[in-house]
Amino acid sequence: MAEDRRIRKTRRALRDALVALVLERGFTALSVEDITQRADVARATFYSHFRDKDELFARVTRDLLDELDERLRPAMAETAVGFTGRPVLEMLRHARQERDLYRIVLRGEGDGKPLRMFTEACARVAAEEFRGRSERNDVKPRIDADLLARVWVGEQVSVLQWWVEHETPPLLGRGGGAHAARLRAARPVLGHRFRPARVTADRPPQPSPPRARASRSGRMASIATAPHTAITAADSRKAIA
Repeated sequence: MAEDRRIRKTRRALRDALVALVLERGFTALSVEDITQRADVARATFYSHFRDKDELFARVTRDLLDELDERLRPAMAETAVGFTGRPVLEMLRHARQERDLYRIVLRGEGDGKPLRMFTEACARVAAEEFRGRSERNDVKPRIDADLLARVWVGEQVSVLQWWVEHETPPLLGRGGGAHAARLRAARPVLGHRFRPARVTADRPPQPSPPRARASRSGRMASIATAPHTAITAADSRKAIA
């Protein structure tokens, strides 16, 4: 157990050093020695964990995706009916908390490999969800699911790039009016129709009652950047037609 703690501490120090140095100098200009000196870790210790700085960056990106998955799973369980914005909110919260890491990934540092890794992982999940959505709603897509997934993920990556590079606006507060206004502002980007959920000082946002036509809503189950709403058959046809 103590050894595991030491390993986690060492990898965390290397991760933090990598992120800080990439922001300062860019990934190309870095050497393993630069990273180990900043992390106060011996070179031999570095090579016992990673082959080179590229492998370190790849591991850091995988950990980021795993953390995002863990954050989104509980939020997805609350989106069986309507668009609450909770999964999107959790994604943006994660991006804000890990802002510097998101910045170096989304900027394409490391010859763009971490960004491609991030995009590919998200696109795979989105494509699987689009296929599942088609089956649940008994519709035949007119656009290939992989292509549609890349369109979706491309929009989300664009939003994240803006989000982490600019001063972050406030997220969900306690006021229902502010919550609704933010969702309305996000609607053109997110591409969803929604009815704002009511928010009170001691009650979190709740899904709005579904419309009559939405009685056969499908349950969304994406983990990273796949669509974060439950949809009706009609909405599905519009999304994949």
